[in-house]
Amino acid sequence: QQLLNARVLERVGAAVICEEDDLTVDALADRVGRLLEEPARLRAMSDEARKLRRPDAAEAILRDVESVVAVGRDAGGDADGDARDRAEAPARAQRRRGGAA
Repeated sequence: QQLLNARVLERVGAAVICEEDDLTVDALADRVGRLLEEPARLRAMSDEARKLRRPDAAEAILRDVESVVAVGRDAGGDADGDARDRAEAPARAQRRRGGAA
């Protein structure tokens, strides 16, 4: 999950990924050192990251959790159907907020 999140940031220019397998103290120091030599790039990365922020993230997560709980509470049927409803609840909540599921 962390790598998927990092790839989103990298794709828009808000991050640089250091793969764990290639990560050494020297490699990290080199990467950070090169970034520090490019203040304009760091500002651009910061600007791109700021565009992705979600000030309402905690509330959105809470709505998703509440939706899953409500589905579990209200769903009448077999256990497989209940599990399926719970699994689909976050996508339904995302659609209600107008986002892609």
